[in-house]
Amino acid sequence: VCGKAGKDAKFIEALAVVKPAEDPISVLSRAASPAEKLAALESLHSSLPFALQARRTKGLEALRRVAISGIEAPVVRARALLYLGYCVPVVGDESTRSAAVLSLLDMTAAPDYRVFALRGLAPASHDLPAAVEERFQTTLLDLLDQKLSNEEQITALVALDAFVRSRDDMPQSRPDLV
Repeated sequence: VCGKAGKDAKFIEALAVVKPAEDPISVLSRAASPAEKLAALESLHSSLPFALQARRTKGLEALRRVAISGIEAPVVRARALLYLGYCVPVVGDESTRSAAVLSLLDMTAAPDYRVFALRGLAPASHDLPAAVEERFQTTLLDLLDQKLSNEEQITALVALDAFVRSRDDMPQSRPDLV
């Protein structure tokens, strides 16, 4: 087959062979290689702010499940913790956002994942659900009283600073924090 008709036929044939991209939430919900999971995390993270609200909620919950899963590869969990924090402010469902923030706070107790959870907490502090504000403050302040690595200490301070700066009423309500 020659000419334009031949090129069109080859293009149609090539399209039939190409596998459609799998939904990243599906990839995160099944057994997959770390490379596949990392690619799904990247895809979900970049698309979530532009998705419909129901998809944002579903995506944030998928990120949370991966971040706290004991069976995921450490590199996948670490990336999920970071992206979890960045995605919290774009989701409108307060209970899903609260669950995500609480998971990040819980993961600060795991030394291997602490710095990743702390990196997620700074962006998550913007428009933080009121139900978790006290726990957020308490967890970070308690962490800063512990012996932390320099990176952990700086990252905890950055998260606490982001929290304080994102609240206009903080100087009146908690002058001790400021």
